Amino acid sequence: MDPSGAKSATYNFKTPDGELQLKQSANEYTIFDTEHLIKNKEDFEIFAKYWALPVRIDYSPVAKDKERLGDKGIMRTYGINYFYGQISPWQSLCFLMGTEKTIMAAIDDPQWIHYALDILLKKALKVIGMSEGCPIDLIEIGGGAASNTVISPAMFEE
Repeated sequence: MDPSGAKSATYNFKTPDGELQLKQSANEYTIFDTEHLIKNKEDFEIFAKYWALPVRIDYSPVAKDKERLGDKGIMRTYGINYFYGQISPWQSLCFLMGTEKTIMAAIDDPQWIHYALDILLKKALKVIGMSEGCPIDLIEIGGGAASNTVISPAMFEE
């Protein structure tokens, strides 16, 4: 625990192709990364290769909540507890690499950013495709880093 009361943890993920490391701290209000999981393109390749997709999703707890809610509201989700960060591929990449580093990579190497976002999008769509039968009304996408208050209007539009 540091002087502010934040607790820190380090997570190491060993794969046949290399190791990824994530460092996080938490205080009474939030959890935040102090070292992002993806530090370079090679790390992203390892993450993309070994990021496991579910083979099925049990929606019975959601069905119970929907039954309790009835027609008194909208049942929504932001990613069925699968996505790294939030459901938007851009938001997920910002969580993985850090917002500033992701923005700089989008400017310096837009082709690679589109490649990485395409991989994240395909994985997201595969999981969303498993939502058939889930009693949700709305799948929310976005997040703070995916807004035009963080990135330029032109980048937001793209």
